[in-house]
Amino acid sequence: MENLWLTTVELGMGIQFISFPMEAPENWNSIKQLLEVPENLELMAVYRLGYLPTKHHRPSIDWSSRERRQPSQYVFRSTCATPQSGWDEAS
Repeated sequence: MENLWLTTVELGMGIQFISFPMEAPENWNSIKQLLEVPENLELMAVYRLGYLPTKHHRPSIDWSSRERRQPSQYVFRSTCATPQSGWDEAS
């Protein structure tokens, strides 16, 4: 998926993630029928691709969110019983 994303951007196109199968399983059968996906293949994700307008301005990401979690809440060492230490102070 990373290669697809990077290649799309390098070609000057836009890409937008739509869904993984587990997010709406009832809709995936419709997508499989629409795309005529053979039984020996499995859909992994749906993306929307397209060319960007020539004067497209992408807004910068605001990393100052008060909702942002500390790394120790989701980064662990060896097991989930050992949170990463030392990174919270840098966030």
